[in-house]
Amino acid sequence: MNFKGLQENYPREISVTGEGVVNVKPDLALMRLGVTTENVKIETLYQENTVKMNAILAGIKSLGVEEEDIKTTSYNLTPKYEWIETTKKQVIDGYTLTQEIDVKVRDFVKIGQILEKSVASGANLVSNLEFTVDRVEAAKAEARAQAVSAAKEKAQKIMRETGLKLGRLVNFYEDNVVAYNSYYGKGGSGVSDLSVQTPVADINPGQQEIKVNVVLNYLIK
Repeated sequence: MNFKGLQENYPREISVTGEGVVNVKPDLALMRLGVTTENVKIETLYQENTVKMNAILAGIKSLGVEEEDIKTTSYNLTPKYEWIETTKKQVIDGYTLTQEIDVKVRDFVKIGQILEKSVASGANLVSNLEFTVDRVEAAKAEARAQAVSAAKEKAQKIMRETGLKLGRLVNFYEDNVVAYNSYYGKGGSGVSDLSVQTPVADINPGQQEIKVNVVLNYLIK
């Protein structure tokens, strides 16, 4: 077998990596609000839960949140059981209804108002706040351009140091990471201190890091 011939015919390639990072200010806050209601009668349970949730939705909309920025994420009815020692059996002792909604807030000044109004209307489930960028593609494009430029510069440096000549680009790979900023109340998830005691000024979205890593594969002449 002619190993020399195989080596000469095998295309020579070089892979170079590059990274681009762009820091942008979040323009969207995400929060989850909900109501958990318990009652022995299902009909009464539905009525109580509906009244509270309708009041929460009305309050949120009154603060300028659009209908398309509110989405129901869960609606669960589960029975509660009680162990009867005399019969050695479990019996249904009521029901729990949980309903949660995701809310997008574009005006950060209203975050505290939404939390306070929702809790006053009956919300007893408040998850962590998460800040993100609504239109992230522009930031990704900028980070990608940085990454490609860094990879090309690295390839040219290698060519200068080795005396080789760079051929055409044959492959491109990309991996991007969006770092989300979250804010938790003193009690983590739940209504606790986040909803009723946290001043709006204490909720700082900071900056969000958009990172793109690329791999460029070139032929070597």
